[in-house]
Amino acid sequence: MEAVLFRHGPMANDNNVSDPVRDEPAGYIFVSYSRKDETFVSQLTPAIAARGWETWVDVDAIRPSEKWMPSIEAAIDRAEAVLVVVSPNSLASRICGKEVEHAAKQQKRLIPVVYEDVSIGVPEALQELNWIFARDSDSLAEATSQIVEAIETDLDWVHAHTRLLVEATAWDQRGRDASF
Repeated sequence: MEAVLFRHGPMANDNNVSDPVRDEPAGYIFVSYSRKDETFVSQLTPAIAARGWETWVDVDAIRPSEKWMPSIEAAIDRAEAVLVVVSPNSLASRICGKEVEHAAKQQKRLIPVVYEDVSIGVPEALQELNWIFARDSDSLAEATSQIVEAIETDLDWVHAHTRLLVEATAWDQRGRDASF
């Protein structure tokens, strides 16, 4: 049975059925957010999709009864970048913290997008980055342009890193055959 994966954007196939081998589409952006900020995410992801990028959002991509944390980590590993919706809600979320920690450990490109202003509790991995602002007082169209620019900057390196990370993870899971 093939897995169904929620897809936004022009790369989505007509019947929303994913490749049964990969389980996630190539060239997607993982979205880390608090469920309390779901309304904002439901506005942001179609705007990103309209610019040619699929997004991976947990509520749409994780199958019923699936172990969700391994699925999230695998999706982060395969993502081209990790968009982190920054808000007091996301900073208070233990799961969002784990997602950022895993993405940083895997050296994924982190794209912090501020939905609501924050002053404390920002993960170290996000502190040193230039943030994109998408608050109610900011232009969502401008923020989307900045997000896409961040995604597409040095894209060849990102693709190579993703491919090597997925291959290294698979090699590690197979017991690191030294004959390679």
